[in-house]
Amino acid sequence: MISSSKVYERVADRVLDLIEKGVYPAGRRLPSVRTLGRSMRVSINTVLAAYAWLERRGRLEARPRSGYFVRVHPVGSLPSPASLKVNPVPVTVHKLVQEIVRVTSNPKLIPLGSATVDPRLLPLARLNRILSSVARRDPVAAHSYADPAGLKTLRIQIARWTAESGADFRPDELVITSGAQEALHLALEAVCRPNDPVAVEVPVYYGILQAIESLRLRAIEIPADASEGINLNALRIVLKQRRPRAVVVIPTCNNPLGSSMPEDKKRKLVRMLAQEQVPLIEDDTSGNLHFDSVRPPPAKAFDTQGLVLYCSSISKVLSPGWRLGWMACGRFRSEVEHLKTFRTSANPTAPQMALAEYLEEGTFGRHLSSLRKIHAGQVDLMSRAIGRSFPVGTQISSPSGGFQLWVELPPRVNALQLYRLALQSGITTVPGPVFSARGRFRNYVRLSAGRWTEQEGDAISSLGRLVRLMRSGSSVKLPANPRSGSRRPQ
Repeated sequence: MISSSKVYERVADRVLDLIEKGVYPAGRRLPSVRTLGRSMRVSINTVLAAYAWLERRGRLEARPRSGYFVRVHPVGSLPSPASLKVNPVPVTVHKLVQEIVRVTSNPKLIPLGSATVDPRLLPLARLNRILSSVARRDPVAAHSYADPAGLKTLRIQIARWTAESGADFRPDELVITSGAQEALHLALEAVCRPNDPVAVEVPVYYGILQAIESLRLRAIEIPADASEGINLNALRIVLKQRRPRAVVVIPTCNNPLGSSMPEDKKRKLVRMLAQEQVPLIEDDTSGNLHFDSVRPPPAKAFDTQGLVLYCSSISKVLSPGWRLGWMACGRFRSEVEHLKTFRTSANPTAPQMALAEYLEEGTFGRHLSSLRKIHAGQVDLMSRAIGRSFPVGTQISSPSGGFQLWVELPPRVNALQLYRLALQSGITTVPGPVFSARGRFRNYVRLSAGRWTEQEGDAISSLGRLVRLMRSGSSVKLPANPRSGSRRPQ
């Protein structure tokens, strides 16, 4: 009789063989425990043991309420710590980013590149009623200047909410900003001066690169793991050889990787930078969109010296148009408030009043819980669609939250060329090179599952056809009459 350990090893070997043959590519969901047990004539416990064994070895990922998925391979084009380029480089992404932002906001295009949530998933009717109500109740205050740091009532509500994630913010530590983008800009400006080096994980959200470029700073790229984020060994080398003025990371639900650093790794990161007295700028914009039942604590939760500047917003979860974000500034609050006052004086008052009232109602948690479940499902649907439509050699990330997918295309497929070809078919994507100061990731794209309808499914199929043609080296025939509203970028 075969021992139970031999049985689950045999099941694991069979699953691994199917993965390596491409039957189940990266990002694809594996058969359910019950289905695989029936097909291999083993018990459910044996399949669970096999899946757990593969998960411990980094080949699978369990997603709550969704099942087991093949984990994406580590980002292969990143340098290893031994070959790390520690020399900072100037950033020049703004022209391409401006073009991408412009076309992704075109409502006539299918927004596979847009990092925005489907408005139908947001409590817009409730937010509008609250906004009207606060304006009627106190019309003078609604049209008056607010404190540059933001309404105290809103800062209190944000501090109460974030306390549930393990971050102990004081209301007087917070500064309300125009979204997380202004928060990131203010954080960099508060701790850096022109030409200073700033360490960033790569791939890195292009909004961070834009802020670095606008302040005339230089970027040092630190490789990131597709599941756990920034490589701490590589960062340690950079700290020794080329001391950066600041380090910028998205440790929870990273954009574009979707990775989340384990809690102990966040603690190590904060401790490492505190020893060197290097500020950490944390972008936690998508942290509330994690797929786990328990919200991971931000890196700021482990800050004991006030060296972490925490940035977040409601743009991905409530209202992109209200442009409300916030910072927990630590020891840099005075400088941040001075810059905020000088730059924009204050945020609009009425939306701050409405957001404070909405948060006080206590329904935000239920809304987030629903949003996370929907996004997990939409990410799953998009992953499956990519698996069906894209050619062999395509790798898909396994995000821990949010609604972004980081897709590695076959090596000969140029993501920038794909972006331009797809645009003429009425589809937007975001090409990989805008996520690197050095122009890496030429065969990567970021796709968004923030909205998922039959139209998005058809767009993925069309995109897959383009990728297959580009991979084969065939000439791509564009539609005779491009989709209304699309155009060839200059």
